[in-house]
Amino acid sequence: MHRADSVDADEGFTLVEVLIAMIVLGIGVAALMTAFGMQAKTSLTNRNQAASESLLTASAEWVKGLSFTNNGTHCNAISGTVPTSKVSYDATKFTVTYGPGAALGSDSMCAVQQVPVTVTALNGAAGFTLTVTVVKRPDIEPTP
Repeated sequence: MHRADSVDADEGFTLVEVLIAMIVLGIGVAALMTAFGMQAKTSLTNRNQAASESLLTASAEWVKGLSFTNNGTHCNAISGTVPTSKVSYDATKFTVTYGPGAALGSDSMCAVQQVPVTVTALNGAAGFTLTVTVVKRPDIEPTP
């Protein structure tokens, strides 16, 4: 005769089975945490790069509006740092410089200048550099 609730029947999990399941689950959780960490780092880098690109565009527009006068006696190279009062940016995360201007082709410095505008993201913002060249004409053309 067989009894339905036999004393020899195995029920539940052994300690070894529980430990193996916990190890497998722990490996899965560790992999997910690593993936989340990489995603956060990538997201921060992408955000800083987008901010740098936007800042580079705004700075280039500001440099285009700078006064550069050719009065026939002096034509200095345009250069400097973009002030935070003119183009809003966090100076602890970025540096924005422009120049020095250089003559375009065989023209003189008094005719047209190529002015590089550079945004450098500092180490806290994943350290990289973006540059664009602005072509500037003088505000007042020389009279022949």
